[in-house]
Amino acid sequence: MSGTDTRWAFKLCFEREDRKREKLVANGNDQSGFAGNVIRVEGKQARSILHWLTWADTDYLGARRLLMDGLLLQGAILSNTAIEKYLKALIALHGEKIVWIHDPLQIYKTLREQGSSLLLNESFLELLGKSYEMRYPDDLKDGYNIVLSQALLLDALDQTVKSITNGVTFGNAEGIAKRKLDLLVEQHAPQLVLLNTALGSIARDTLLDQPSLVFECRFLNGNYLGAEYTTAKIKDASFGREGFVQKSDKSFQLAYPPQNS
Repeated sequence: MSGTDTRWAFKLCFEREDRKREKLVANGNDQSGFAGNVIRVEGKQARSILHWLTWADTDYLGARRLLMDGLLLQGAILSNTAIEKYLKALIALHGEKIVWIHDPLQIYKTLREQGSSLLLNESFLELLGKSYEMRYPDDLKDGYNIVLSQALLLDALDQTVKSITNGVTFGNAEGIAKRKLDLLVEQHAPQLVLLNTALGSIARDTLLDQPSLVFECRFLNGNYLGAEYTTAKIKDASFGREGFVQKSDKSFQLAYPPQNS
């Protein structure tokens, strides 16, 4: 990507509904090499979009590393930040004002209200927002609980990033540009490709059918209950499971059966 030429054309595979057949081109002829829906931007707006995408890519790779290393809560929190930034890149692309919130579900709903046809898993976005609250556990209300599965998080994160970034390609007069993620895919870099269902390195059913790390916790009566364990497989792929469900005064049920239990 050129550091001096800030005239960029972004091709959208998903569009605001009122722009599906509209080609927006400014500053002369289209030299980007794109066909179809093109939005040409320059200057501050172009820099803003590229900044948000670059920041998001870096957070995404960091989140994958944390998840692969078994730091599920930290990986989920950084996943929230990555998706937040990807969505803000789309807001900047449409020339809308950036909403200074950190909840990816709310940002996604704002995009949908603006007419975007992008479709994401709202349950996953809600889980990320919930995990983000764990940055400051002392502020959490009694009854707060969360369940994080390594396999489910990796699959949903990779699929979400693919849904967003596959919808946007960009270039300038020098041709189509490649982001760091594009280069890592070409290099088959393990940090991006390993266990990535979106890139086809493993089937989703295969990923969920093998042992997965799980983190879950609950705040109850001023106490913190937390557990990290491995479950043999993920039979329920939903994101709404409760952690430490109380069965009696002294007994609780985990969200998944621990392996070899």
